[in-house]
Amino acid sequence: MRRQGRGSREGAAPVPLVAHPDTIGRKQTVSSSLVQINRTQSPLADKNRGSHKQCDPSTLILGHAACELQRDRSMERIRNLRKNRRHMGRLQWPISTVGMRTIRAARTSAGANRLLSSRSVSSDEWTCRKIGRSIPRGTLRWFFGTEDMAMVRRPLRVATTNQLAHASRVAGFDTYLLPEVVSTDINRPLDQRLADGDVYRPFLQEHDIELVVDLDTSALTLSRKEGGSDEVCLTTAKLGIPYVCHFIDPVTATMGQVAWNDRWRLLQCDSWIKWIWESAHADELKRLGIPNVLTMPMAAPDGDYDTSPPLVSESGPVLAFLGHPASSWFSSDQQFPANLMFPAMTAIAVQADMPDLPFHKIYFDLYEFDKTPTGTAGEMTSTDVASRYYSDKFLYSAFLAVKQRDRFARFLTRRLGDHFELVGDHWGEVYGLRHTPRVWDRKALLERMRRVPICLNLAKGNLESGMNLRHFETTAAGGFMLTYETAELSSCFEIGVECDVFRSESDLLEKISFYLKHPEKRREIALAGQRRTLSGHLHSHRLVTLVETLRKADVLPGGLSGGEEGHSMTTEKTAVDCISVETTGVAPSNS
Repeated sequence: MRRQGRGSREGAAPVPLVAHPDTIGRKQTVSSSLVQINRTQSPLADKNRGSHKQCDPSTLILGHAACELQRDRSMERIRNLRKNRRHMGRLQWPISTVGMRTIRAARTSAGANRLLSSRSVSSDEWTCRKIGRSIPRGTLRWFFGTEDMAMVRRPLRVATTNQLAHASRVAGFDTYLLPEVVSTDINRPLDQRLADGDVYRPFLQEHDIELVVDLDTSALTLSRKEGGSDEVCLTTAKLGIPYVCHFIDPVTATMGQVAWNDRWRLLQCDSWIKWIWESAHADELKRLGIPNVLTMPMAAPDGDYDTSPPLVSESGPVLAFLGHPASSWFSSDQQFPANLMFPAMTAIAVQADMPDLPFHKIYFDLYEFDKTPTGTAGEMTSTDVASRYYSDKFLYSAFLAVKQRDRFARFLTRRLGDHFELVGDHWGEVYGLRHTPRVWDRKALLERMRRVPICLNLAKGNLESGMNLRHFETTAAGGFMLTYETAELSSCFEIGVECDVFRSESDLLEKISFYLKHPEKRREIALAGQRRTLSGHLHSHRLVTLVETLRKADVLPGGLSGGEEGHSMTTEKTAVDCISVETTGVAPSNS
């Protein structure tokens, strides 16, 4: 916008903030529909030509002059104004709670006819600064007297745990570390989460938090409803704050000390968004009636990674796998009732002919195992259906663990001997395999991935089609990753260029032999995989995509209607926000 006028006069009032008539009555977001009023087109411009250059945001008002301008302007002039305005693009930052109330009031017919000085915008919620000709994304621009100014909304206020705090800051959000509680164990019982809610609630209110994000329900706390009721709800739901849980493990592997009925009803809370890493697990949750499921891959933690060409160790093993066996499925006291074996064995048999068919499609569609058995009295509730489904899937998950991980660990130990290193716990007690202990130090773990010639990645039994954390950790460290093929791998990496895959024992041995003979090719793939992960697969990248998706779903302020391709999220409402518990709390119980 070209600067106009002859300067400024000390002490003059700023030009009133003018909103385009199109914005009156719109939904509660501010977008590019706010018009940029050129002072040469406004009769108020000459009157206020000498307005002061230093504008205090707390004095900005939408006065009677705005309404008078809208009434006095002819429709032709308004159409010309619309035609000539410049579009600024979508806004990237949300408006504070007070700011949203201010704009809602301004957009009502009553609010448009009174001064907003009664609900002025405070300087800590908005910043007012001078801008040049170019208009950055994420700004609102108006004309104040003789200066081009920008009203920049504050960053989104995010509360999170230690694991995601750094990534949230890198993503550009105003990040607050959640206060310490007695324990952040993802399996802690309801009574402990109720006590934690008394710690979190004042913190979230004091800092005006707009989004809470955590891993595996570590920050999930509860609060009682008003009036001494035995019903409890998420602390975030009580305060009207969206809560996103990024599940590293399956949904059923968290909150282990919460009774199954209470756990399943909590999962149906509308304000809880479940971030699931693969489509198969996300789809089964949707089919079981869980709302607000967001499908998005895992990512590597943000950090200072060594991007120099890896110095591969000349001595020691040429192949290493870092992980643990499926010990929970094959403990000495584990028994499988016959009625649990049939659905799992049926799914395994079907996948022998149709390998791309996930378990939930075989279970619900092909064989209808969810139907109530003949002669059974009464209908099963959704909680009962979910409980039976995951019980029937238990043995199938054990099969996946053997198919994708344990078989190759045993095969390579027998075939390669000392050239293969098995790093992790429980391999000796479960299979009698030689192994070295788990690497706890993260820096040492990343260096181990870089220095081994081939870093093997084997998925666990909780993955059908997606990727685990090791896919992104290995490539972020700069290691050469050879991984068992999964359906969704190609959506994040170019196979043969940024990593490579195998499908069987013979294929694995061929790939090992090839890459040991071609170290330059191996190094080239390792560097390409690292560039891909560091440029697009870090936690900060996922958080940006997460916030954009939530805005488009109207979960956060500043959202636009419509979804984003590749990041589906359900928006069905279940009207379940609370569960009933005993007044004294819930005793720990394993589901």
